Amino acid sequence: MMITVAARRYAKALTGMVKDQSLLERSVDELNAFQQMLGSDETLRKTLLNPGLTPASRRGLCSGVAEALSFSPQVMSFLGLLIEKGRLILLPQIVEALQDIVDDRAGRARAQIITARPLKEETTTEVKKALESALGKKVITRVLEDATLLGGLIVRVGSQVYDLSLKTQLERLRESIVRGE
Repeated sequence: MMITVAARRYAKALTGMVKDQSLLERSVDELNAFQQMLGSDETLRKTLLNPGLTPASRRGLCSGVAEALSFSPQVMSFLGLLIEKGRLILLPQIVEALQDIVDDRAGRARAQIITARPLKEETTTEVKKALESALGKKVITRVLEDATLLGGLIVRVGSQVYDLSLKTQLERLRESIVRGE
């Protein structure tokens, strides 16, 4: 997902409010829970994003939901700020940017491994170890399948993309043939 400058600023603002790493990790979890609730409850999402309602009424509804879920005061305040500024729509990007900041502070990185077919556990472990060695951080992996790759894999770590897919190699070969190389 593309993270906007505004989303990064809001994520940094929350890290300014919450200094403790464990509380910051809890904040990410709470914001993720709220984001999932917005994704699953269309009525709540439409209500909170409705510009026709006053910010105060939307904040009140949001506070009620946040209290029912026992969110921290910082997260409740942060959600209120997003509603007041009309930035709740950026929540998925903010959560991702915040997760990046939290992971970086904890010496972690998240990697997405995209393959054509399911990977064997040993292969996933090898890729994870290679990434940890290269990055000098603990790596949390998530494996996804995309049959259009034909073979090989694509690894994404932050904004870095390592494309080792057969599809890309064939495209490069075709381009070199067309150029006459």
